[in-house]
Amino acid sequence: RIQQKTKKLNDLIGGGISEVEKNEVDRQMGAIVSLERDESIKSGSSTFSINNTDMAEFISDVRVAYQQLSRSRVLNGRVTRTDLGDIIDFIAYPVPEKILCEMFSEVDMENSGDIDFLECLSRMTFKIQGRYHIDALRLIFQTTIGEDAPTEDLPFSLLSESIKRLGLNPSQEDLNVMLTLSGRDPSSHDPVSFKVFTSIVYHLTGHSEYLSDDDGDSNQGMASDI
Repeated sequence: RIQQKTKKLNDLIGGGISEVEKNEVDRQMGAIVSLERDESIKSGSSTFSINNTDMAEFISDVRVAYQQLSRSRVLNGRVTRTDLGDIIDFIAYPVPEKILCEMFSEVDMENSGDIDFLECLSRMTFKIQGRYHIDALRLIFQTTIGEDAPTEDLPFSLLSESIKRLGLNPSQEDLNVMLTLSGRDPSSHDPVSFKVFTSIVYHLTGHSEYLSDDDGDSNQGMASDI
């Protein structure tokens, strides 16, 4: 993918381009150079990490790229490996091809060849920084509930589904333990707030130290327009 993108950009340069196009080529070539130098950082939690990544900005950029791609392809809220590669190319973010394939496979548990876009985006944030970004969790939470839901809380019956959308597959026993750690009674089957949902995810992934009052129950319309 790197070689193909480099050739495409070099061909564009050779054909004569405007100043605006040149600036865009410089930006994309810079991303390619960074990727070829393999400036990734491996850790126990994440497969790679790029220094100084603004995850909120990354999530926004990926969503914009998805919207742009959907103008020329019928996506219906899903992506293939090819779509994902094109999205990453569009934002010029240095994600190694191997990592893209691994992440896609982690979400595509049924080997269907395409995956839910928001599930994929959430998993990317985990791969990049070793934990799920709060904005990505909010997107999964809200879209699992649905736009027409009468409440902002997640029905207990959808808790397991929402967790699996993150590429996690805990047993019911594990979920019960996480609910208890979050101060809830698993036997009550009460709806789950966003704060409790976040607490469960961070406990499951060993990152409960990131829990704070800022993770509250506020569900501000982030899920609209994918």
